[in-house]
Amino acid sequence: MYLIRGINNIGLFQSRKKTNKKICATIGNFDGFHLGHQEIIRSIKSISKKNNYETLVCFTEPHASEFFAEKSQSFNSPPRIFPWREKVRYIQNNEIDYAFYLKFNDNLRKMRADVFLDLILGKLNLGHLIIGDDFKFGANREGDFELLKSWGDSNNIIVDKTPTFEIDHERVSSSRIRSLLLNDNFIEVNFSKFGLLTINNAALKQSIEIVRRRIDDVGTKEPTILQRGEKRILVELPGLKDPERIKKLLGKTAQLNFRLVNDNSEFGTDELISENGEKLRISKRIVMSGDNLVDAQPSIQNQQNEPTVSFTLDRLGTQKFGRATTDNVGKRLAIVLDGKVI
Repeated sequence: MYLIRGINNIGLFQSRKKTNKKICATIGNFDGFHLGHQEIIRSIKSISKKNNYETLVCFTEPHASEFFAEKSQSFNSPPRIFPWREKVRYIQNNEIDYAFYLKFNDNLRKMRADVFLDLILGKLNLGHLIIGDDFKFGANREGDFELLKSWGDSNNIIVDKTPTFEIDHERVSSSRIRSLLLNDNFIEVNFSKFGLLTINNAALKQSIEIVRRRIDDVGTKEPTILQRGEKRILVELPGLKDPERIKKLLGKTAQLNFRLVNDNSEFGTDELISENGEKLRISKRIVMSGDNLVDAQPSIQNQQNEPTVSFTLDRLGTQKFGRATTDNVGKRLAIVLDGKVI
C-alpha cells in the first residue's frame, strides 16, 4: 500500500503511480473503523474489482472536534478510538491500494468547497467516490453530497453515499462511541472474524521469524520453514542428526527487550554483535521488555524509500519509552532478541 502524506505530496503520488487505472475512493475521518466504515470499505473494493479500478481511502487527522478543542484550549477533547497509525494499519490489512493522510489544520478548515474539489479530489484520477451519509467538507461545512454529485457529473465521476448503518434501530457512528466513552458507559467489544484472523496471522509471522533466526544459528543448510494452516508451522531440516536439540531450542520462550547502547552503564554492559557485524556495548538495564510490545510491522518510508519498523506499545510501555528517549536524546537504543541485537 502506498501512503500519500498530505496535500503537498499529491504530485509525488501522481509521478510514482504505476498505472493509469481509475480509482474508487472514499473519504472521512474513519476513527475506530466501526461497522459502517467496514461497509464502505467493502463497497469500494467490490466496485474496484468489477471495474478494474484501484482503491483509495482518504482519512482526515486529527478529528475536527479534537482540533477545535485544542484551538480553544478546552479540556473536553473527545477520546480517541484509533491513533492514526492504527488507521493506516487497518487500511493496509484490508488490502487497499492507497491511503491518503489529509491533515486537518487551519488551511483545510478555511478551504472553500470548490477549491477542495479542484486541489485535492480533482487530482486523484477518480472514477467512483463513496461517502458516508453525514459527510461534509469545505469552509463552514458548505460542501455536501449534492455538490459532490454535481461535480462528479461534470467530471465523469460517479458519486454515491452509503445509507445510514443501524443496529437495533440505532445509528452506528464514531461520535456515538466517543459519547459513550466520555460518559463512562461500558461498551461490549468483540473481535470480528477479520480481527481474529489478523491477530492470528501476525502472531504466526512473528513466530516464523523467531524460528528462522534460531534455525540459522544452528547452521543447518537449506531449511524449510513454512506456515501450515492457521495454527501450525512446518520445519524441515535435511540431514538433521539431533532433533531433540532443535525441539528444545524452538520450545524456548523468546526474550525481547529494549536496552541503551552505553559503554559506561552503572548497571554493567554486555558486548553484543548487531546483524551488520558491529560490536556494541549494551547496558544490562532493560528499558522495556517485549511484554509491552503490542504489535510491530515492517514498512518502507515513502520519501527516502528506506525500510522502517513501526511498533505499537501498551500504556506502560509508552510511558517507559517516553521517559527513556526524553532522558537519552542522541543515544542509540538497541532491540535485543534472544541475546542478539536485531
